[in-house]
Amino acid sequence: MSVGVDMLSPISAIPSEVLSTIFEAVCLSSSLRPTRLPVEIVLSHVSGHWRSVSLNDPHLWTGIHVDLRASGHLPMTEAYLSRSGALLLDINLDLGYRTNTEQVDVASIYQILAAHIHRWYRLQLVCCQQELNTLLDLIPTPAAPHLRRIDISLDASTSDVNRDMINRDIFSQGASSLMYIRLRGVALQTCLPPLGAVTHLRIDEPARDSRTSPRKLSYLLSGLSALTHLVLSGDYEDDGIPPIPVELPSLRFLHTLIFTDMLPTILNMISAPQLESLLLEKIFPEDTDGFADLQDLTSGSPKFPSLKSLTLLPTSPRQEFPESTWRNVMRTFPSISHITLSFDNLTNFLVSLRPQKSGQTSQEPAVPLQNLCTMTLISQLRLFPSATAVLCNTVSARIIAGYPIRKLRLSKGILHGLRDKLDWLRARITLENTKQYQNIPRNTYFADLPDDEVWKPEEHDS
Repeated sequence: MSVGVDMLSPISAIPSEVLSTIFEAVCLSSSLRPTRLPVEIVLSHVSGHWRSVSLNDPHLWTGIHVDLRASGHLPMTEAYLSRSGALLLDINLDLGYRTNTEQVDVASIYQILAAHIHRWYRLQLVCCQQELNTLLDLIPTPAAPHLRRIDISLDASTSDVNRDMINRDIFSQGASSLMYIRLRGVALQTCLPPLGAVTHLRIDEPARDSRTSPRKLSYLLSGLSALTHLVLSGDYEDDGIPPIPVELPSLRFLHTLIFTDMLPTILNMISAPQLESLLLEKIFPEDTDGFADLQDLTSGSPKFPSLKSLTLLPTSPRQEFPESTWRNVMRTFPSISHITLSFDNLTNFLVSLRPQKSGQTSQEPAVPLQNLCTMTLISQLRLFPSATAVLCNTVSARIIAGYPIRKLRLSKGILHGLRDKLDWLRARITLENTKQYQNIPRNTYFADLPDDEVWKPEEHDS
């Protein structure tokens, strides 16, 4: 397929070195691969000159993408390996979602890629459990010195997701550059490389038949001194054995999406003195019942003393937490300065933020969340007039008490419902519009965002 270039046009006079630089920029900026042909293939078919330049530039051929929608997987993979020279490789193998009639020589592809393991930079793999086992059998165990990121997803459409769960050690003698690991549907007992240098770890545990326990999770997390970002998603079960305490001295961002009642147990086993941002997704009011275990009543210090940002995303925006639940949350995380909530009914939360009535006996501070200065409130619905009055009264009461909320970041629906009170609020507080979390489909979780996102809520705004 040759598109052709007019040899008399100015573009034909571009020096090969400059043309090669342009090609590299085009490939680098192409975030979405075409459904039929990759950019580098298209460029190599424009003219003889362009083909010569592209084939002699190894930087264009470092991204190896095997997709079952195309044919010729094996010769294409061999061509990329040859053309990329000695450069590091970005390997993306999508072996899922095929019919039973499709035959792919997976073992041969794995075998030629494994021979270049010293060049692996990133591995992204979608496959079934059997194919994952095939790859692990072929990987030479000593080292992957340049491997930086692993992203493995087991294809949920296959029937063997939970079969052949075998303990395996991979790259057991060296993966010194490995910093990012993301596992979906891969049980903890399947395979793990050395994790000492890992900074970003995300584990989406397989559901139902392959639940794991907080105890097993605690063994995995122990010793991860460099870990700064952690996402835990899936079904966890109580195996009757308490988990061991886990010290994560560098952890700054923690995001959980736990479908069972193990959330308090998992939070309690983690010691993270530097934790700054905590996102609890699909949280139930019942989850907060165990938060009392997170409070050190003897020392008076919170479980996460450096926590500044708390985000709560309920199972449904229409879910309502009673005042007792909100006060439980506020007792557990008293140091936060920024809270983000995605609820349609915010009345109970706003009431709980007010200073306590005089004469009320309690060990709680007179004003809850005394460091709170920013609130992000999200709802696709307008606030009812009664909720508007509660918001204004809460803002006013905290100002009078000497603990003002300085910034409100509100979704469009809430802002629209406040139109009669906007001038009053703007005279007392900074108001901003936020689109955060509003466009997430109900069957898609925030945890589906890439690991290299920074999970500070204020940095996700658009």
